[in-house]
Amino acid sequence: MLGAASLTAILVGIVAPAFGPELGVTDADLGIAASGFWLAAAASAWLIAPHVDRWGWRRSATVGMVLATLGQLGLATVLRGPLTLVLLMVWVGLTYGVVVPTSNVALAEEVPVRRHGLLLGMKQGAAPVGGVIAGAMAPLAVAIDWRWAFVGAATVTLVALLNTRLVRPAASAASRRVQGGPPSAPVRRMALLVAAGAGLATTSIAVISAYSARTLVASGLSLHAAGVVVMVASVTSLATRLSSGWWADRRQSDGFGAAAILVLAGCLGMVLVSTGRSEVVVPGVVLTFAAGWGWPALVLLGTLRHAAADMAYVASRFQVGTGIGGACGPAAFGLLVSEHGLRTGWIAAAATAVPAGLVILAAGRLVRGARAVRTEQTSEQASEQASGRRASRSECR
Repeated sequence: MLGAASLTAILVGIVAPAFGPELGVTDADLGIAASGFWLAAAASAWLIAPHVDRWGWRRSATVGMVLATLGQLGLATVLRGPLTLVLLMVWVGLTYGVVVPTSNVALAEEVPVRRHGLLLGMKQGAAPVGGVIAGAMAPLAVAIDWRWAFVGAATVTLVALLNTRLVRPAASAASRRVQGGPPSAPVRRMALLVAAGAGLATTSIAVISAYSARTLVASGLSLHAAGVVVMVASVTSLATRLSSGWWADRRQSDGFGAAAILVLAGCLGMVLVSTGRSEVVVPGVVLTFAAGWGWPALVLLGTLRHAAADMAYVASRFQVGTGIGGACGPAAFGLLVSEHGLRTGWIAAAATAVPAGLVILAAGRLVRGARAVRTEQTSEQASEQASGRRASRSECR
């Protein structure tokens, strides 16, 4: 479901070398379109998230994926230049913002708590799955016409929609819904840090989806070969997300430290991509996809384990952070590339990843400290209550 919804943004980046010269779409136009996608996704998620519980995740998924299919068919039929590209990407971003909170509700209702790490890894693996599918569509753009790649994407989205309709609701789904009051001050501070870290990390990493194929082609690879590299990198990214979620479940880790390490590893990958030499760019793209996009599931797992009652609140802030970062990153990257070249753009993206990793670490320390204080206070209250009961029994005797 989420993979089909995220497919379009990656596919546009892959087939851009094919339709760009024909329609007059520049690197700056591509960056603005990608930014429109992420801004629309953030706004849509913020507005839709409070209503998904009332609508039910199946109905919400149906609405989101039908609209996504219409957007993909629009790219195949009415795309005529930079303006229509931006408008259609905003449309698809709005549908992505519907599907994201829907997938969170589906996970909370249908998945046992002991498997949250692994299943969050699978959910956040939607983008790599979308990358695999998008890479598989590249031969259509080469062999037939780039428009057929978007027709293929629409077909995949419809198949995913049919698959969601086949999922049978869990009998105990309602009992797994977590109800909570207003978030505490430490949770609000954690949400702010999570949003900031996610925003900075996405500002850095979001460019890999929009510009990886462009950079690979510039390094000397064919469009077909670039699509294969993106597909392999997406598979590697999916493996990273699944294995990190499994590891977090086994170790009962909150995920924040591991997430920061992955963000910084993605920074190294972008430094390799900035060299422009195909023998270095290819492993750099793979590393950036694998590590750079491996962190979101771990951050969400950390918020779930430390603030389960406020998961919707923190996750909505997380989505806004990633939406703003996803909007600012490609737009700034496109402008930098237009003025100073790909090397400067990739170095700037790598530099943004460093503070992102540090902020994510700070969020983990903050919430662990707050949890330790709450645990100590709870122990003291329990001890006082036990002492009071013993004193009462002694007076009665």
